[in-house]
Amino acid sequence: MCGLLAVIAAEQAADNSACARGNRNYYAVKKYVCILLLLLGAVSCNPVSEKKGPETSLSSPRNQHLPLLEEGIQQYQSGNFDTAEMLFRKIIEEITIKDNEAVIIRAYTNLGNIYADKGQNPRALEFYNTALETAESVAARQYTAHIQKNIGALYVSWKQFDQALVYYHKALETAATLQDEMLIADCYNNIGIVYEQQDNPDAALDIYRKALGIYEKLGHKEGIAMAESNMAIVYRLQKKYALSLASNKRALQVSEDIGDKWTTASILNNIGNLYRETGDYGQAMQYASRSLELAREMDAREIIIMAYETMAFAASESRAHDQALVLYKQYAAVKDSFINIESARQFADLQVKYETGKKQKALAEARLVLAENEVASKQKNIWLLLLGALVIIGFTLFRNARIKALHKQQQLQMENKLLQEQASYKIQEQRLNISRELHDSLGSQLTFIGTVLDGLKNTQEKSQAFMDQKIHTMSGFTEKAIAELKDTIWVLNAKELGLNELKLKMLNFIKHAAEAAETSQFHFDFEVTKDIQLSSKQAMNLFRVFQEIINNSMKHAHADDIFVSINQTENRLIMNVSDNGAGFDFDSRKEESFGLTNIRNRVQELGGILKTETAPGKGTAYFIEISL
Repeated sequence: MCGLLAVIAAEQAADNSACARGNRNYYAVKKYVCILLLLLGAVSCNPVSEKKGPETSLSSPRNQHLPLLEEGIQQYQSGNFDTAEMLFRKIIEEITIKDNEAVIIRAYTNLGNIYADKGQNPRALEFYNTALETAESVAARQYTAHIQKNIGALYVSWKQFDQALVYYHKALETAATLQDEMLIADCYNNIGIVYEQQDNPDAALDIYRKALGIYEKLGHKEGIAMAESNMAIVYRLQKKYALSLASNKRALQVSEDIGDKWTTASILNNIGNLYRETGDYGQAMQYASRSLELAREMDAREIIIMAYETMAFAASESRAHDQALVLYKQYAAVKDSFINIESARQFADLQVKYETGKKQKALAEARLVLAENEVASKQKNIWLLLLGALVIIGFTLFRNARIKALHKQQQLQMENKLLQEQASYKIQEQRLNISRELHDSLGSQLTFIGTVLDGLKNTQEKSQAFMDQKIHTMSGFTEKAIAELKDTIWVLNAKELGLNELKLKMLNFIKHAAEAAETSQFHFDFEVTKDIQLSSKQAMNLFRVFQEIINNSMKHAHADDIFVSINQTENRLIMNVSDNGAGFDFDSRKEESFGLTNIRNRVQELGGILKTETAPGKGTAYFIEISL
């Protein structure tokens, strides 16, 4: 019995190590999605606690099989899967269920673990099912829960989340029957991760909180850090940054308390990314620098890479471009070094295989020479035939290789030509975008300045105060033109803009337009029922369309009244802009006017509907409807 307890302890130690590695992978994978995403980012992770947990024996196994069981577990933990499999199969062949339930269940479960680690999940499922049937036949519930959890993990790897939840809930029910609170908490964590992958963040948060409550009750700090980190990631995906930051900091405190440097460095970088995403670049750089320092102590290169990446993004987004360039070069250098180390390791493995193959080849050649000496006369004809065959085969291979090389060369030429055409198209598209943005942004401000100059030219009042006022107004519009150019660059670089922010920008534009054209009256109504986040391209196109229409009403139509009505209905936005100005012949002008062409093209890019009603002397009305 003492021997079996020693084996269980060894297995449990290995399980804890595996769980720790799984958690670390979890942090690293989550980070890349949610930047990702965290820059980053759709989020996928390895379920925690997939290996075996603490178990108790049923009947005492025979002493002669304890060494086999122990040796098999040690070989499995060392990565010697073939030797471990041989030992576990030997146990199954030599003992019977009646006297050795615990050992047989363990052997089948470990065989499932081996094939799961090899990535051969169908074979792993066969062994897990056999272990589960054996455990259920002898009512060994302390084994069934862990096996059910392992099977759930296989279904997660297949992305069959509904089936995974079936097995996780079975394991949870069994754990509840056994009153094994640690196992219950682990099952909650696994279920939460599945909910998260099913894009059900509310359910994931609820189940993570249950796991956290149990871990806190048991004082299990590793579990507390893991649950808090899981919750932080879901909060971040929901853009609840304050809650995400609080959970991350609680997880950080626990990981620091238990001295887990790897997890601490990962969480520090995650917090840095949170601050970067919320625009607090100073804090982002501070936390990412702490992560980098700790990762360097451990030579954890994957975290070093992530920390440099976070700092480079933070510097770039805060417009510290020189610093961003230096950090990006450091990020690229560390990443290349990491790749080179992995390549060197793979090369060493290949070299060992090559040397082994060379020795085997030399041995085969020695045997061949011996055989030739014994049957030299019979082999001569065979060698001649083989030589002829080799010549034919060599010629055929050479010819095929030459044809393939020619085809490859032709394919590369076609691909290069396609790339050149794509590059030329991209350049042309960028030129068009730049010209359009300059027309729509700077053009409107120059329109205002021209309107003021026209007013000065036509007015009868020549007082110094009047002239000073108009010059001050033109100076303001000049500064506004410069600001508009900066805003254009900012919007092009922005990730998202809210509908309320777009409304304020439109109101500000109308304010300046009213200052420029004192004879025009603006009637503006914009109802925002829900502050939907727009992409920078959506927001810019909407504002530029609005801006171009207002400029046309002032500059060309000389309208006295300009009416703007914008209504939001769920995810639809309807914009009506009309004036009582001069109007124009739309059919004759629609292809000649660069401004009208811009309006039409921008609405098309938004996937919207544009209707224009106008005629000479009858004003102009625009109707635009888009989906947000």
